[in-house]
Amino acid sequence: MEFWICPYNYDAAFRHYEELEGILSPSELAKLKSFRVEDNQLQFLVSRYLLKTGLSDFLGVDPEDLVFRRAPSGKPGLAIPGHRGLAVDFSLSYTQGMAVLLIRPGQTKCGIDVERFENINVDDFLSSRFFSQRERKWILGGRTPLTIGRRFFLSWTMKEAYLKATGEGLAGLSREIEVVIGNSGNYVLDQRPPNQQLKQMRFHDTFIDDQFQVALAWESASPDLEIRQKRISRFAMLNK
Repeated sequence: MEFWICPYNYDAAFRHYEELEGILSPSELAKLKSFRVEDNQLQFLVSRYLLKTGLSDFLGVDPEDLVFRRAPSGKPGLAIPGHRGLAVDFSLSYTQGMAVLLIRPGQTKCGIDVERFENINVDDFLSSRFFSQRERKWILGGRTPLTIGRRFFLSWTMKEAYLKATGEGLAGLSREIEVVIGNSGNYVLDQRPPNQQLKQMRFHDTFIDDQFQVALAWESASPDLEIRQKRISRFAMLNK
């Protein structure tokens, strides 16, 4: 399984605008033009570059040969599930300054989420619709505003990574999707009916560049799956 990281700043990414635009399909170009705010255009460009670069490298195909579609649930996938006989699932997420990609070989599902850590009033977001009583107690039990914020973003990204793996996305967010913090690792407890759950889920969370909270979720019977991390830095440096 591969975990791709692409940090960027707007000035550096803007210098590569034409190159980034050149990888887009006609439908992607149309979507790009629909963004009225330049920052949103660059976020879209960098994330599509990461998606196509990562998948083409993993599958051994040219980026322009990748064709995407959406499942009935809305989860993105490849129009041709297996290139060169290799089936994959993938998940893409981005926020201001960072795009991340998770690629999982085989028929199993995966999800990833990244959030930029910011000082926020978490009380505005800890709705009982989305967080269980146990989660709210753990988050607000942090001794400092910094700790409370870190706990909130950890819980949020793990929930969203799991729901991206199921294909539901934020539409499935509820307090029945509960993040459990344990000594042997953090995980998501899905308390919905069994037919709505993914089985044998594994989780990994990390804090990147002292600024970005990332959570990964994937189906696997083995707890020891290797995660290969790859990084694209060319859009983060002005001298590139």
